[in-house]
Amino acid sequence: MTYSIVARDPATGDIGIGVQTHQPTCFPVVWVKAGVGAVATQASTNIGFGPQGLALMENGLDARHTLDALLASDAESAVRQVSVMDAKGGSAVHTGARCIPYASHLTGTDYTVQSNMMLNEGVPEAMAAAFESAKGLLPVRILAALEAAEAKGGDIRGSLSAVLQVKRPGTIMESIAWDLRIDNHPDALVPLRRMVEVRLAMLELLTPGAVDPNDRDALLADAFARFERAQALAPGDEQAFWFAVTGLAGQLKNVEKAAEVLAPLFARAPRWRELLLRLPTEGLDDLKARFAKP
Repeated sequence: MTYSIVARDPATGDIGIGVQTHQPTCFPVVWVKAGVGAVATQASTNIGFGPQGLALMENGLDARHTLDALLASDAESAVRQVSVMDAKGGSAVHTGARCIPYASHLTGTDYTVQSNMMLNEGVPEAMAAAFESAKGLLPVRILAALEAAEAKGGDIRGSLSAVLQVKRPGTIMESIAWDLRIDNHPDALVPLRRMVEVRLAMLELLTPGAVDPNDRDALLADAFARFERAQALAPGDEQAFWFAVTGLAGQLKNVEKAAEVLAPLFARAPRWRELLLRLPTEGLDDLKARFAKP
């Protein structure tokens, strides 16, 4: 009923899961804890495997011993499929003998892929190849694996929900940014990709280039370059608004450039102008004066 990937980036410590299934939601099968590990539980799902598995790893067990403990306590292990990965990259997977065909799994360096109730054979192989060849952040590589599974045929019943969750030790914003879910959509990976692109655009805006902090022209050029890349990934009015208000007017103190970005936005969508005038943020008086009500 599901295909999933559990994966880790050894360079950053990121660990996460991507899942797609034909159920209104697949969020309960995803369990990730930064610095501890991840558990994906599917087929005839035992949701208890998630919190139990994380607790066992948090108390010192590796992935192999955690999975063994979970299965030993479960009388229905023959209909379960579960993958466990610990924070060190150790992994263990189980596909029960009575899982509905096509059901199988593969393991690789810092990842596992697993599927059951697939339309066609070869889904784990397609996922593994896509993950290994993909470049970029771990969420991007996980999404590539999910899309490869769907291209191979996916769930025999079709698509309905998807989750992509990646967490990093000590970084709350990263954990929030990569906690994405689609609960009821006939082609769930399409809106999931859109959400990934929105998050990537946000990271573009928040990640400055290697620029001399005293060179105002270089800082401005870098800001606009990042904004253009962000808009190419996921164009949006809110992105343009906050880039102008907090980035240009706030951080760079460049009211002229901020006004240039905001003027066409306000002409098209006046509610953003009203929002600017209502903001309590200090240091925006000059910008607000440009767009003050007559």
